[in-house]
Amino acid sequence: MDAHDGKRLQRTMAAKLADGMITQEEYDRMIATAITGYDAAGPATGGGGGGGGGGGGHSAMNTLHSQTLPPAPPPRYNPVTNTPERLLFALDVGQAMARRSSSGKSRPPPFEYAQQAIRAIGRIKSTMSGAHSYGLAALGQEPTWLLEFSSDPGPLVDMVDQLSPQVDVVDKCMDLAPLFDRLLQAVDIPTLAVNGGEVVRVLLFYGRVGVPYFSSTTARDTLMGLPGFFIDCVIFPCEGASERSDEDLQSFFQQLDPTGNRSYLHTMSAGHPEQVVGSTATLLAHPLQRLIQKDTRYSLETPPESL
Repeated sequence: MDAHDGKRLQRTMAAKLADGMITQEEYDRMIATAITGYDAAGPATGGGGGGGGGGGGHSAMNTLHSQTLPPAPPPRYNPVTNTPERLLFALDVGQAMARRSSSGKSRPPPFEYAQQAIRAIGRIKSTMSGAHSYGLAALGQEPTWLLEFSSDPGPLVDMVDQLSPQVDVVDKCMDLAPLFDRLLQAVDIPTLAVNGGEVVRVLLFYGRVGVPYFSSTTARDTLMGLPGFFIDCVIFPCEGASERSDEDLQSFFQQLDPTGNRSYLHTMSAGHPEQVVGSTATLLAHPLQRLIQKDTRYSLETPPESL
């Protein structure tokens, strides 16, 4: 082993330490063993003259000894990512979700984009872990629970495909309390109360002008007080709605998580429901591992080498 091999060994071990594959103690022991072993044994082969070859091997290792190796980077600790998730998709089936863009471009209505997002999340999450389960609720005149939690995404996909916007569901305000009351009955509170025990997520796709409300906040407050509960919202603003209406709608959903530390809120541009494709990608991340939304930053630039 020459000095170059020694550096390469050190970099390899440092990378394993940073990824949590080995401990600091193991890292120190492996480096020390490699150096001590080669100091004692000399080169593996000694061409023309054993003594000269041995001296070359020791010289290379002495060079490695004399170098000041950079400190090993601290190990990275990622949250447990195999914690099972229960995902409840709440899909707005109001008539506003059927309205097509007036921009003149042939785009599907928001409802179809929401269907695509739910199908994609269910299918992809099932490939990540077979322990995840999926439920479905429709937001019509009132919330209706359609599908109990199941680890098979097939029923979710089939049920979503059967849904369609209801022309008789006008853009009135909706009471979300029954949805949270029903969800509270379906989850295991002791498991949710333990960090890493279980995760329950509500993924709400909303597209009407009327701002929802809670006639009772008991179930909502109970769930929001548990470390394993998250609610992510995707809003499809109605074209022609006043700026004040859009602000009131966003304010309502932001108040569901006042700290902004546990939930994601995605608001599409009016008339551009296709933006939900990008939101779908961020919603695939495990909520115990993703960044706080306000701290995320996306860039196509090459990051500095120092980072």
